[in-house]
Amino acid sequence: MHLAEGSVVEYGASRALWELIKRLDLIEVINHAATKSKGMPVGELVAIMAMNRCLDPKSKWEIPHWYERTCLPELTGIELPEQSGYQTLTRCLDFLTDDVQRAIELALARNTIKQFKLDPKMFIYDLTSTFVEGEGAAPILQYGYSRDHRPDCKQVNYALCVTMPEGVPLFHEAFPGNLVDSKTVKTTMERFRDQLELTGCLVVDRGIVTHGNVEEIVDVNEFDLVGGVRLDVGLKPRIARISLDRYGPAFTRGKETLRAFELSLDIRGKKRRGILYFSAEKAVRDKAARERALAQVAGQLDAVVASLAREGRGRKPEAHSTARKIDRLLEDRHCEKLVKWKFTGGRGGRRLKWWVEEKAVRRAERLDGKYVLITTLDLSALEILELYRARDKVERAFRITKDVIKIRPIWNHKESHIKAHLFVCYLAYLLMSLVQIVARRTDPKLSALKALEKMATITKRVDRVIRPREGARDVLSGFTSPDS
Repeated sequence: MHLAEGSVVEYGASRALWELIKRLDLIEVINHAATKSKGMPVGELVAIMAMNRCLDPKSKWEIPHWYERTCLPELTGIELPEQSGYQTLTRCLDFLTDDVQRAIELALARNTIKQFKLDPKMFIYDLTSTFVEGEGAAPILQYGYSRDHRPDCKQVNYALCVTMPEGVPLFHEAFPGNLVDSKTVKTTMERFRDQLELTGCLVVDRGIVTHGNVEEIVDVNEFDLVGGVRLDVGLKPRIARISLDRYGPAFTRGKETLRAFELSLDIRGKKRRGILYFSAEKAVRDKAARERALAQVAGQLDAVVASLAREGRGRKPEAHSTARKIDRLLEDRHCEKLVKWKFTGGRGGRRLKWWVEEKAVRRAERLDGKYVLITTLDLSALEILELYRARDKVERAFRITKDVIKIRPIWNHKESHIKAHLFVCYLAYLLMSLVQIVARRTDPKLSALKALEKMATITKRVDRVIRPREGARDVLSGFTSPDS
């Protein structure tokens, strides 16, 4: 059989994502919100970038080459020229303003709920951060607590809200890199009630739970709540005084054995239901982690002692820089309360003496394996814990956006482009979550990533020739010439 001249391109995974995009009316939604008078429409370009993030994340420079090797030109009807594709994609980001993004997310959330017959009553909300390369002058880029362990880089914080149990994202928010988690709740609740008109239960981490946020979520917006509670100076001694004999009977969750104690929490004069948990397995882990941290601190403090005590010529470490180094070390290892130190004697009064506060260690031991959850739900301690531990769905979403979708590092320094990049990655994760829902109807254990990898092996011949990239043959000649 004679085959017409053409090329074989990736078909299966691209086609699957394209069908989801059509099902959500994603392109129509984007084009309605982000009107463009001339040139390529925003919807198709954003869809192409989101699909690329799902399948083979590339920079905007590389997307036109990737695009040509798929069946997407036939599906979208869009030609993305090699030479000008980068500029086209970059200009597209200018249309994704904050208001446009919100309008798109609102419409997509409604379409997703309708098309996939979701009935969301439980939601998980959490934040993470991602860093940028270089300095970056955009106001949203700030130094802050880095989940990526890159305190040397400016970062942007972004929040994600997903449904339970499906793990489908409903919206995201971008915040300055130095904004603490607890300051983001009021904006989030506006998305729930005023725009999506959703009600139900919000599950949040302890970084979100403050007295003001409890009132905002429960009293103002009438949501139920399951959240972690920070053990502050008032709660720690109270918990330490409660004997294990007063806890309820033991129950298991997986390989973990737990006990629970009902605890009343006073939140600005209102009594709220708290549950104190004790896990013997966690107690062992907590103790081991503390001992490792103390051992690391001891080794580094002994090195400082030696550097200050050395004899001979040469400049000795400055007191203020040494103090900052020690404070940073203790803070990083969470040993500020456990280890004390002071300068004493010696040349210029700069000999270092340090010691472990044994009373503080014993106080910490009494809290090993213990943590508190707050809730408005009338469910058992195990059921509340199950809901709280379901937060791994949003944590999994963050892992996918970072490791698969490649949200980081961010090279854009213009604030509107940074936010647009986060938005494209959000759309990519929305598609990934829906891929998993559909794929698991065939195989209940199939992840979105594995499903896309399987489908990517399906190819198709198209009536166009993929031309080699400029200079490709010159490079090849170096491998095939007689002198190579």
